Amino acid sequence: VNMPTDSFESPLTLAACGGHVDLAMLLIERGANIEEVNDEGYTPLMEAAREGHEEMVALLLSQGANINAQTDETQETALTLACCGGFLEVADFLIKAGADIELGASTPLMEASQEGHLDLVRYLLEAGADVHAETQTCDTALTYACENGHTDVADVLLQYGAYLEHESEGGRTPLMKACRAGHLCTVQFLISKFASINKTTLNNDHTPLSLACAGGHSAVVELLLAQSADPLHRLKDSSTMLIEAAKGGHTNVVQLLLDYPHILAIRQQEQQRQELEQQRLQQQQQLEQEQQQEQQQVEAAEP
Repeated sequence: VNMPTDSFESPLTLAACGGHVDLAMLLIERGANIEEVNDEGYTPLMEAAREGHEEMVALLLSQGANINAQTDETQETALTLACCGGFLEVADFLIKAGADIELGASTPLMEASQEGHLDLVRYLLEAGADVHAETQTCDTALTYACENGHTDVADVLLQYGAYLEHESEGGRTPLMKACRAGHLCTVQFLISKFASINKTTLNNDHTPLSLACAGGHSAVVELLLAQSADPLHRLKDSSTMLIEAAKGGHTNVVQLLLDYPHILAIRQQEQQRQELEQQRLQQQQQLEQEQQQEQQQVEAAEP
């Protein structure tokens, strides 16, 4: 009953993965090992949670499955796998059954944030998940959300106290992560929350702009430049924004950087024109008000 496949999938593991509750119960009654692990290190409970089979999860727990069992390499648990898949009902069942909400190399909150499962993120935060928990590389739920472009998740995490300028390995902030990945909406959101645009990394003085240039994300580059990112910044190895873009063969970004001084001059001229026009309109309105007041005074003085 415990004979595995080449990938160490036992009959019970396969039944759990497929959500076949009656079959799983039969195998357990005939002596199937409820803690058997496959080549990924997953137990039947982990497989059931990963696939979102709540009834199977309930069965395995009722038969004594270890709710907090972890894989050897990544310390994944049934709960982290359920959260990665976005299975809110399964996560809720596991937590109410005693699953550790902070267990795992990446916590359940990190897994849900990385995959953009907004409702699950809210649930975990309300259940007391630590928004400041870090991985070995100092990543947090917020850095994962921003790196993967989940702006709505990032917003909720900040509402629960996540640190906007948190530095992961090498000193990279959530804004830097979003810029390197090219997530324009997330970059716009973080800037609106006053994320530091010209902050540098610890290892090579990368900035959000240099990372966007290296990634070839022209829309992000244009946004950062418009928000006063420093286009003349040099990295520790003397690389420039132009060099970072050129190394990756990003023609559009190179063109944008080369044209930027001219574009900036045009924008400044347009801004000056608009300011002068606004001043003219204000002066005209003031003059009209004065003339109207004088007319009213004249009319009031007439017998």
